[in-house]
Amino acid sequence: MSSFVAAFVLISESLPTHRRAFGTNSAENGYGIGIALSALISYLNPTWKSYITTAYLVPALISLFLTLTFIDESPKWLLQKNKYEEVSILIRKIFKSNRVKIPCSIECRIEEMQQWQPGEFTKDPTIVDQLVSVPFWHLFRRKKTAFRMIILAFIWITCVAVYYGLLFGPELFKISIHFFFMINGLSVLPGNALQLILATNFGRKPALMTNLILTGAFLILGVVLPRDGYWILAIYFVACGSFLTITASFATVYMWHGELMPTNMRAIGIGLGSLTGRFCGIFIPLVKKVLEQYSKQLPVYFLAGLTFACAILALAIPETLNQLMPDNIEEYECFGTIEYTKIKNKRQALIQSATEA
Repeated sequence: MSSFVAAFVLISESLPTHRRAFGTNSAENGYGIGIALSALISYLNPTWKSYITTAYLVPALISLFLTLTFIDESPKWLLQKNKYEEVSILIRKIFKSNRVKIPCSIECRIEEMQQWQPGEFTKDPTIVDQLVSVPFWHLFRRKKTAFRMIILAFIWITCVAVYYGLLFGPELFKISIHFFFMINGLSVLPGNALQLILATNFGRKPALMTNLILTGAFLILGVVLPRDGYWILAIYFVACGSFLTITASFATVYMWHGELMPTNMRAIGIGLGSLTGRFCGIFIPLVKKVLEQYSKQLPVYFLAGLTFACAILALAIPETLNQLMPDNIEEYECFGTIEYTKIKNKRQALIQSATEA
């Protein structure tokens, strides 16, 4: 999962504003295909040793080879490590791969960069705030940023809780475990498509709220529908729908959280949110067991209640559609305000003047 977070950050920082949603969604489709193939391999290879070798070791080795061979390092990380020559080579490679001639102003900047001494990038006002490392607790030092992080953490907890709770679906929906996990994986594809349509046309906030509300509705339907006759088809539809909408919610929170975080804390922020959600996910089986002592349906109603509460709390987080991502903690704090727009316009003008110099 840590590799997934790192890949997500690299993709979101490498793409322009209007391409971020498509790029991150395309990457997340591989996650769903992997789950579906895992269920298929498990069905065809019931022996756990051959299953682990086939489903995990071989794809991991192939991914490692492809990453080392074709994936470039983050330019910002290279700058932090004083590897200016590699940054220059990477910038030229980007222009060449896009078949675009490097403007003379940028070529001069590249040549200037190659002459820098270690740490000299901090003298450049156009990138200094993006590259200075900041400890993660700085996200909680101010009331406004701490409030946002708490709500985002609750969103992560809700998405993980519902997703892990749905893994008890074979018991809840009375269907084959292999078929259920196949649904789990394949639902990522239409789920990401739904998320892409909603997030790019209406915004991240409406997309997340819509998907969470639909998830809660599907969870309640999964409890109240009969389990006999033709109703079994409706049960299959509810199972697919619940996975589809919670997958879309997951994709939205990854994108939304990443776009909200400042550049120098983006990986830390997303990683902290993911860690919080998955740590709390450890207790889902315990919560299920405790609540089932009062009612078999109570765990499902509990998860549905979380999704509805989370959809309401999402109103407190600013929209990021077509917005430039913040570069430091100060910009993150005022994100979504007129002051933020003024700061970004001033920074863009500074970058433009430095490029033309």
